Amino acid sequence: MQFTSGFNWGSEDFLAAGDLLFLGGMTYFFAARFVHGRRRQVVIGVLVLAGVALIWAELAVGVLS
Repeated sequence: MQFTSGFNWGSEDFLAAGDLLFLGGMTYFFAARFVHGRRRQVVIGVLVLAGVALIWAELAVGVLS
């Protein structure tokens, strides 16, 4: 894009990435409020991060299909 031609993202791609990151962050924020203990909050964070990474990879290259 600006520094390399290896990516060809349009505005809808940036919107999808922003939505995915925002929803992942809000999911962690609300889920971590309802559990007690630092260890459980870390587990929730890892699960949300893994979910976001899986969705990102699926949208990027279709790893599940």
